[in-house]
Amino acid sequence: VVEEGLLSATDLGTGIVSPGPRRYFQFMVEFESEDFDAATGVGGLAFEAITPPFAEELLAEIAPRTVQLGAKTRFVYAVLNKSRAGQARGFDQLHIDTPLRVEQLGRLEIRLPDGAVNEADFSGVSLEGLPVRQGDFSVIEVDDAGFTISFPRIVEENAVLKVEFDNAVLRFGTIFTGQGLDSESGSVVGQEVVAGNAADLQEDGVEDGDLQPLGVSKIGNLSVAVPIARDLLTNARAEPPVFSPNGDGINDRAQLNYDITNIASPTPLTIKIYDLAGRLVRRLYDADDISGRYAHAWDGKNGAGELVSPGHYLFTIELEAGTGNEREVGLVSVVY
Repeated sequence: VVEEGLLSATDLGTGIVSPGPRRYFQFMVEFESEDFDAATGVGGLAFEAITPPFAEELLAEIAPRTVQLGAKTRFVYAVLNKSRAGQARGFDQLHIDTPLRVEQLGRLEIRLPDGAVNEADFSGVSLEGLPVRQGDFSVIEVDDAGFTISFPRIVEENAVLKVEFDNAVLRFGTIFTGQGLDSESGSVVGQEVVAGNAADLQEDGVEDGDLQPLGVSKIGNLSVAVPIARDLLTNARAEPPVFSPNGDGINDRAQLNYDITNIASPTPLTIKIYDLAGRLVRRLYDADDISGRYAHAWDGKNGAGELVSPGHYLFTIELEAGTGNEREVGLVSVVY
């Protein structure tokens, strides 16, 4: 038996990513146990639904859909509101899932069917200290997996929302999913967008190769391709390359950065620090990573928690991929 409070907790459960709104969906519960004598069961099951939905359908696309691996790119994300008068309540927030943390947004625009445009430009606006507001638009949340914006409620059929933001792609076929949200509903449940031809993005200066009519769904329009890289571990570096861990709060740590590309499942990765004689100073990190951009701080201490002597140190980052191990080596210096 599960307490009712647990079923209503907003920080538990998982989102349903099936295209919606739909009258029916199918799901499966899988149980795993390493204990042969263990018994499992479902103590409680609850679903939270949007009634009525925000729209009959939220059609979305992203462009460009082919970019360079790991390169910062200005993307345009468009959402077309497909709804019937009196049958949908509209939405006033949008969450976009991203592979890396978004550090810069550009222009946000709502274009209504009658040609009226409401827009705001966040170019050069810091995303520290949220929410950040420009006109009728706000950036209300940013984390390592996506961001959320708010705007005047969209209820009109064929209204288009466009969002510009900078990001990078480290894995082929990365999908930029999104959810429409309603700030007045009191619910954390969003309506998933559906990939399709939402707008003519050529008008925004990006390549848009859609041949089908506007408003038609198309698998792949939220997917971004990158060249298949031979190197799965790239861009290993120390920032800053010289640091002084003397406790004054200035350059007390060095961030050891790296990118992992085209790795879909967790893969073992270790970071070790050596002196120039090849002696192990510290095993800094040992865990499983997937494609992404990572940074781990070294505070200038050895494995025993003691500050190291000033000098040059080597750091190695090693990825144990299924195709073989890959290793990057860098230099970081300690001064006092």
